[in-house]
Amino acid sequence: MPYRNGVAYYGAYGGGDNTASQARNPTTSRQLSESTKQLFKAINDGNLEDFKEALAEGADVNAFDKEGMTPLMSIVTNLSAGSETEKEYQNMIRLLLLHRSIDVNISEQNNNNTVLHLAMCFQQKKTLQLLLSHPNINTYLTNKNHQNPEECARQNRAGHLIIEIQKAQKGKELLAALSSGNICQAKTLLNQELHPNCWRRTQDGRIKTPLSLIIRLCLRTITEDEKEVLTKLLKHKDLDFSYEQYAQLKQTIEQAIQSRLTDTINRKDLDDVKKLVEDNCFINRAVVTAALGMLIIQLTLLKII
Repeated sequence: MPYRNGVAYYGAYGGGDNTASQARNPTTSRQLSESTKQLFKAINDGNLEDFKEALAEGADVNAFDKEGMTPLMSIVTNLSAGSETEKEYQNMIRLLLLHRSIDVNISEQNNNNTVLHLAMCFQQKKTLQLLLSHPNINTYLTNKNHQNPEECARQNRAGHLIIEIQKAQKGKELLAALSSGNICQAKTLLNQELHPNCWRRTQDGRIKTPLSLIIRLCLRTITEDEKEVLTKLLKHKDLDFSYEQYAQLKQTIEQAIQSRLTDTINRKDLDDVKKLVEDNCFINRAVVTAALGMLIIQLTLLKII
């Protein structure tokens, strides 16, 4: 059973030569640029700033290190070792997935596992959700053992994560529905289990998500159905506000939560403070209230209402 950084590679890994995988990966065994070396070093060090710098200097996001791993695979492997820099690694994954040149379906050089295989084997739910949100992710590719990620999950006692693939599919259906303005279908989908963070890139390079699409629809004409979709989406426990275009909305939400907490603290109601901190429903209500409030302000400025 092979190891890397002290981490066992489970049933997804087989033996034998890597001839087949080299055929699938034409970029193997070439000299890495300095920026690409820096990228791999930043990953091993868990250094997000050096990672960003390497990307800015043109690092190859699809390159293989000496162990036959791409940057994405290297991050997943480091995460499986129980790293203390999990947040930094998750941010690295986000940056790589948004990179225009990333190939999320590359197979590693030893056993033809994709990064999706590895995330399944190591039971990394958050990583899976990030990977599955990518518009080009392929869930059917097989490794040297002829296993797709779903079969790999079953072999590695990770069958409970297979539902993440199904939820991502529903999330992409939601993205398509909102892209076409089909609010009725969007309402139906939001009553099911789905990933709310699936995205696509437009021809001019902009990132579109279900949240950005429904906000745009609401800025044109806000109906009760659109308001319901926005509310359900904002209340979704897995909604990711890390995208740059959500910065203003995120700031508004944080201000609303802080204001409510400050007011409660000033009243010296410690029991209420404890309840607010523990009550996720409060945060959800703050999210919805702040978001709708910001939309109303924008609509007013645009003289739509």
